[in-house]
Amino acid sequence: MNETSACIDGHQKLSLPTDHLKINKYYGPDDPSFKKVYPEIWKMAQNAVKVVEQRFNPRTIVQDDLGVPKAHLECLRFLFLTNPHEDLAAIRRLKGERVKGTCEWLLVQEQYTAWLVEDGLQLLRLIGGPGIGKTMISTCLVDELEKRARISPTMTFAYYFCDNKNEKRNTATAIIRGLLLQLLRQHHVFFRYIQPEFNLRKDALFDNFDALWQILCKILGDFNEGQIYILIDALDECEESTRRALLFELGKLFTPTGTAGTANIKFVITSRPEIDDELPDIGKYIRVDSAKVNADLSDFINVKVDELPSRFPGALKKDIKEVLTKQAGGTFLWASLVLDGISKTKVISKVRAKLLELPSSLGQVYDRILKSIDDENKEDAILILQWVVIARRPLTTRELAMARALDFKKWKRNVLPQADALEELNYDYRCCEPLLYHDTKTDTINLVHQSVKDYLLGSAILKNGELSRYYIAADKTNLLIFQTCWRFLSMEEFNQGRTIIKRDEQNRLKPVSLPKEYFDSYDFLLYSSKEWQEHALAASPALVTDYEFKQDTLEKASTLRDSWLLRVAKEGHGAVLQQLLEKGAELEAKDYGDRTPLSWAAENGHEAVVRLLLEKGAELEAKDYGDRTPLLWAAWRGHEAVVRLLLEKGAELEAKDDGRTPLLWAAWRGTRRW
Repeated sequence: MNETSACIDGHQKLSLPTDHLKINKYYGPDDPSFKKVYPEIWKMAQNAVKVVEQRFNPRTIVQDDLGVPKAHLECLRFLFLTNPHEDLAAIRRLKGERVKGTCEWLLVQEQYTAWLVEDGLQLLRLIGGPGIGKTMISTCLVDELEKRARISPTMTFAYYFCDNKNEKRNTATAIIRGLLLQLLRQHHVFFRYIQPEFNLRKDALFDNFDALWQILCKILGDFNEGQIYILIDALDECEESTRRALLFELGKLFTPTGTAGTANIKFVITSRPEIDDELPDIGKYIRVDSAKVNADLSDFINVKVDELPSRFPGALKKDIKEVLTKQAGGTFLWASLVLDGISKTKVISKVRAKLLELPSSLGQVYDRILKSIDDENKEDAILILQWVVIARRPLTTRELAMARALDFKKWKRNVLPQADALEELNYDYRCCEPLLYHDTKTDTINLVHQSVKDYLLGSAILKNGELSRYYIAADKTNLLIFQTCWRFLSMEEFNQGRTIIKRDEQNRLKPVSLPKEYFDSYDFLLYSSKEWQEHALAASPALVTDYEFKQDTLEKASTLRDSWLLRVAKEGHGAVLQQLLEKGAELEAKDYGDRTPLSWAAENGHEAVVRLLLEKGAELEAKDYGDRTPLLWAAWRGHEAVVRLLLEKGAELEAKDDGRTPLLWAAWRGTRRW
């Protein structure tokens, strides 16, 4: 028999000896095949009533905080970054609903059904190239696994959709936070693993990947009476360094000493093949290729062509279906973009000529779109694409308009542009369609697909003659965005930055907590005040070579300048730090915890930066709010070279914070696992 028709979906598959004489007729209770099958049939019969009752009375999967005990609400509030259920709803809204019947080929794949029912720790990897429909497959899996969870009281399901274009959804820490949010909402008992850590560290806990991973592992290891299914979509869109940390820890789970123990934990991950070498050869995998998705793609093309305007005659629609199905190569995105171009053809008689000259790849599709941009719009298109590709989250139409209005070549005043000037820029993004689209619900401008970003940042377009001007150099574009944010924040409306970061009477810098109404009054304020330092850090190579540190510009916005100094010391960007100091930044600038640049550099082990600060005369014994000196911070974090350097410069060996010396901190750290 065909395996699909012979097996009951969702149950263990049992391979029986081939015996064409008996088929499945057992000669008695001692028949080997009967012995193998009987326990499974008995188990199904024993659970039949329960299963039927569950199917008639499916449970509700908790997706909010309404039932969370009051004592845990603050912890959950700080844990929250984005709501994965809302993220999925946005994906469905923007990509459209799945064409009926598509993606269901996966549900009968042997690797999938085995992953679904086998006990213990399981990993399934779905690997495919860009535009082949992996995220749509993930939405299908969410539907399927949520349906199973509703009829199975022992099953818990959590999922996460990564998004490279959104800084809240492109790190390993964000993934863990999203999964923990769902698990804690469904099982309040697991707050016992996170609440004590939250009470100790407060919101600092939620920026610590290692601490969050350990909490997740404790929850997984405690789940012995049921199953947890976890789906992570588009893991390749997770920032590389944090993704490697996640995959390293995930690989450790599958070792004999893995912390998940014997729990029934099922991971399914979708990604591009580029990250194959980052994960050990564990688990099952399915290659999502054209052979598997062609039937789905054909259905997709048929539905979308039928939706073309009535001015397309039936015979032409039939020819479009045939040509696109033949040439799509399993790539939904290619078919969608080509159809978009066809639908905009004003002279219907030209469509057949277009069908004869279809691009053969996504790259060629993007080439044609860029070449079709009018000469008068090219400079605007270049700037718009730079912002949309490099911005740390999708920008609203008003934010993008303000960013463009503040372009250094056009705006020379120290006050913000008027509203009417922005209105004229609100819809200019349309010159980049269909590479960009407008999400009307959130009023944001988005890339149509991650592959557009890869294309514009890639070396191929740099070598492509007339299109090379569209190439986006990440560091130089980060520099552009940083300069625009700085210009905005140092405007007169914000008191040259002091409305954003103030300096108190103790000479400490503190970001100002502004009301929502204030942010609503100024387009671009929320983005620039939150992200300017991140863009400055990402622009470090270009800052050193292409940026002129002007003393008067820095002095005018001195609170921004000194806040920037503290951040580059913390991150170890010595060349930028030296430039800031040379242009008047305060060597002993302090944040609101009384931390100096030397304190931050010492804690994070940046030996070269510590040496530079000491050469400039930084205070060795500067104490923060907890009476910790730079030496105490370096000893606590275990940075031997920095400790040695500070002692050579005369740091107080017996300095104490609440009675603890550097020696005590170093000894204590040696007994802890971080």
